[in-house]
Amino acid sequence: MKLLITIVPKGKSDLVAKIIHQGMIHFQTTMIGKGTAPTEIADILCMGDTEKEVLFSVIDDQDVRGILEDINEAYDFEHTHFGVAFAIDIDSIGKMGYDFLYEAEEVRS
Repeated sequence: MKLLITIVPKGKSDLVAKIIHQGMIHFQTTMIGKGTAPTEIADILCMGDTEKEVLFSVIDDQDVRGILEDINEAYDFEHTHFGVAFAIDIDSIGKMGYDFLYEAEEVRS
């Protein structure tokens, strides 16, 4: 399993979540994020608006490539700088990270 992390402008997470739901989702939650990079770095990365939504999705390994391709096709992350999406092995987050995500979902329920 993988942890898919998707960062999009505030208010846009529902659009991306619909694409992610096409795969096998074991867990998904969205949190508000605020950038802390210096203005110069944010400008270089075309991330002037610092308010973001961060989606954390636990998905099956075989769905990662398809979901990332579908997100990029729909929102053209590479050229529009709409957002960022990447996946890491679920064991990379460690127990503390998993507990944090689990508690965040419990609060939302």
